[in-house]
Amino acid sequence: MRYSALTHDYSHDNQDGKNILQEAVRFITDHAVFYILGHMEPDGDCIGSQLVMASILTRMGKKAVPLQNGPFDRPECENYAGEFVAEIPGLNNSIEAKDNNGYAVIVVDCSTPDRVEKSYHKLFSLPVLVIDHHASGDPFGSVRLADPVAASTTILVYRLAREMGITLASKEAELVFFGLATDTGYFRHCEENSSEVFETAADLVRQGVSPRNIYQAMYGNREFGNRRFLGLLLSRAESHFDGKLIYTYQTLADAPLAAGSTRSSDEMYGLFQSIRGVQAIAFVREESPGVCSVGLRSKETMDVGALARANGGGGHKLAAGFNANAEMEEVRRLLLETFAPLF
Repeated sequence: MRYSALTHDYSHDNQDGKNILQEAVRFITDHAVFYILGHMEPDGDCIGSQLVMASILTRMGKKAVPLQNGPFDRPECENYAGEFVAEIPGLNNSIEAKDNNGYAVIVVDCSTPDRVEKSYHKLFSLPVLVIDHHASGDPFGSVRLADPVAASTTILVYRLAREMGITLASKEAELVFFGLATDTGYFRHCEENSSEVFETAADLVRQGVSPRNIYQAMYGNREFGNRRFLGLLLSRAESHFDGKLIYTYQTLADAPLAAGSTRSSDEMYGLFQSIRGVQAIAFVREESPGVCSVGLRSKETMDVGALARANGGGGHKLAAGFNANAEMEEVRRLLLETFAPLF
């Protein structure tokens, strides 16, 4: 079966959105075995999208393999590690589409193939359906169910399920809510055009999802070491440009304390964003000597996604990031120079 050589992005409130949903359904109908991929360091939206797609396909009588190599650093995600397969099973060694008829790939929550574990890239010779809600990146795939207006990728999975006439099972509904809550900061980042978010959430609650239980799973049950490490990141905070930018960092030397903790950056961003006058936050983490990852967050108007894209990264307008092959102090200098004309 041939698919359009062009990829398709859409806004869900027009006819193109309906057409690409139908094309995504046809893609699923035409294949029997699916490898479900997501991005490295998965968050709740990625995990929810992968596992819901795998579950739905299995209930349809398809074979679905959710592939994910982690790391599962986020405390709300670590318990899901056992639901994934780390290595590619059951495929002809050549991994050519002609030799593996009926096999396909679904990539969720990824705006570029670079965000996918490299050992899985050999699968990209198969037909690929991309389901994603990022506005930036390097478009790829045979069919793209992509809507940058969507609050989460799990909402797109939810739309796809409805298009196929499938009612979500209890666990699937919880995972869709989990992804939605993750990417909206538990609805804190919703704006006036977010009615679909609350309509979807209400529908999921009617199906038995407990918002309280999901909130507790996302923000409760932290270990003492996690709170201490969060305190360290807060204590290092620097205020720049009359309080408009907050900068903090994590070094390799922090490994002993960080190892006894779980990822604290999401809550850290929230605390910094609550400071009066703050417009942006930059968090630099030293990954290895001379290599740093940069996380960016903003409030309301500043587009940190554009800043990240200019440095080879990507993300959303209010949440983005990139990697830098430089020492931490050099990355700090670059960030301050980049932000200076924006305030």
